[in-house]
Amino acid sequence: MPDPKPPNQPKTAIVLPGGGARGAFQVGVLKALAEHLPKGTINPFPIISGTSAGAVNAVVLAAKARRFRVAAAELEHVWGGFHCDHVYRTDGWTMFKSSVRWMTSIISGGLVKFPPSMLDNSPLRALLSRNVRFPRIQTALDSGWLDAVAIRYTARLGGVDGLCIMLMDVLSGLDELHICTAYEIDGQQTNVFPSHVDDLRRVKPIYETVSGWKEEIDGAQSYDDLPAAAHAYLDRIAELVGCPVDVVSVGPGRAQTIVLNESLTQTS
Repeated sequence: MPDPKPPNQPKTAIVLPGGGARGAFQVGVLKALAEHLPKGTINPFPIISGTSAGAVNAVVLAAKARRFRVAAAELEHVWGGFHCDHVYRTDGWTMFKSSVRWMTSIISGGLVKFPPSMLDNSPLRALLSRNVRFPRIQTALDSGWLDAVAIRYTARLGGVDGLCIMLMDVLSGLDELHICTAYEIDGQQTNVFPSHVDDLRRVKPIYETVSGWKEEIDGAQSYDDLPAAAHAYLDRIAELVGCPVDVVSVGPGRAQTIVLNESLTQTS
């Protein structure tokens, strides 16, 4: 269970933006960093944030948090064998159906709902399932306090329009939760993510306290099953980040996922 007291010491964060070229570049940088660190070094970034291709790299790092060099090697292995059909379906029939639906949606002026994504990226889900042991991410979480400033910065940088809040069940039983809403740098408060690494080293997190909940939520099947305090927590995250919460996870099982954005469950 997370420590109910937020840490006082500054933390080092890594922000991995989206884009295939940037994602591949990130792997090279992470590999070089791993080679310069002693063998057996744990992940040096307590806060990992990623978007799109950067999120793929982020989950691999998080799943291998205790073996940073192994994580870098696995990233190199995954990216070294990437093909288009590992990310989205490229067969003619799927591409044709997607094109027809997009054209129909545009011509109808939105009367026919737009697809949730441009392409069918189910192969990417299969790839991640094969290469990432997601339960290890929960094991690797330390205090687990959410840094809303870093997430807001990543959302703006990568054009994120929805959030997935994972592992909410581990917060059950806490009287209070703490959300980092701003930074203090040399006595000055800011809610803007620092653009210079020297400023980032000097930040001190400023926490906002919100009420926790006692109920176990791992059996929740819908948003309405969550306690009022959990609703308030999710609403505050959405307000701080500037994006709605689309998905909430209340456990490691696939069935323990609550989808709030109905468009994500639609199939073509």
